Amino acid sequence: MKALEDYIQEFSKPLPLAIQKIMDSCEENQHMICGPIVGQFLNLMVQIIQPKNILELGTMKGFSTLSLALSLPQNSKIYTIEKNEKDYLESKQNFISLGQENKIHSYLGTINEILPTLDLEFDLIFIDADKINYINYYEMCLKKLNPHGIILVDNCLFHEMVLEEHPQNKNAQEIKKFNEFVTQDSRVTNVLLNIRDGIQMIRKKEI
Repeated sequence: MKALEDYIQEFSKPLPLAIQKIMDSCEENQHMICGPIVGQFLNLMVQIIQPKNILELGTMKGFSTLSLALSLPQNSKIYTIEKNEKDYLESKQNFISLGQENKIHSYLGTINEILPTLDLEFDLIFIDADKINYINYYEMCLKKLNPHGIILVDNCLFHEMVLEEHPQNKNAQEIKKFNEFVTQDSRVTNVLLNIRDGIQMIRKKEI
C-alpha cells in the first residue's frame, strides 16, 4: 500500500512548497492531517468548481484549509470550524504565514454550536471531523448546500476497517453506517473514491 501511495504521489502535481512544510511539521509531530494526495485533490476541486463559499468541518492545523485556499477565486471565502483551541490557534498562525488569512473565516467551537449561525449557502463542503457524528453533520450540511454544490467527506474507508462485517472500532462502525446512509439517500448521488483513506463525493440530485 505504501508503495502505491508513493507512486500516486510521484505522478501527481505537488502542492506549493510552503504548504508542504506545514504538512511535514504535522507528520513529524504525529498530528492528523488528510495527507498530500487529498490536499492536491481538494486544490484541484476548487480550480474546477470555482466556489464562492466553502465550508470545512474540522480545521486541525489548517493543512486542508490551505489546500483549498491556495486556488480560491478572488472574493471567495472559506468558513472553517475547529473545537480544539490549540489547533484553532496554530491553524490561524499557519494561515497568516502563508498570507491566506483574508480568505479564511475560522471559528472556535463545536460544529453543532457554530454551523447553525452561518447564514450562508456553500458550493463546496469538506467534512473531516469526529466520525461518530458524520450522519448528523451530513444532514446539517445538506441544508446549506447550493443546488449544484458538492460535499466531500474524508476517511470513508477508515483504514479498510469498513470491509469487516462487524468492526470493533467505534469510528469504523459509524463510517459504515454513514456510507450506507448516503448510498440509500434518494436526495443525492454519490461515489466513494479510493483516495487515501476514502472520500465520499456527494451531490444533490436535480429537482
